[in-house]
Amino acid sequence: MPTIVVPFGGGLHTRAFAQDIDERECHAGQNFKLDPQDRSFKSREPLDLVGTAPNAGQINGFASLLKSDGTVAMLVQAGDTVYDWDGASTFTSKGTVRSSARFRGRI
Repeated sequence: MPTIVVPFGGGLHTRAFAQDIDERECHAGQNFKLDPQDRSFKSREPLDLVGTAPNAGQINGFASLLKSDGTVAMLVQAGDTVYDWDGASTFTSKGTVRSSARFRGRI
């Protein structure tokens, strides 16, 4: 049976010997993004606060809801409350769950 070699595609390559790490790969560092097309490491853009849940609860999860009319709603669990979030600053309470729940979901 022939040997199959799967090359490393990018990111932090921490399990190889130094001589085995391709010039497009990185073996150490943090807080950068990789651009495999121009073989560069660029500083990652900073995160920005876009909203705070009205109850100031800990965010335990997000879910996207595809409605029957084709629109998508973003649901956010903050503490024990589930909010419909408009992606900007409006949070509308939609119900409650146990505060120990971990809300997860995709479209």
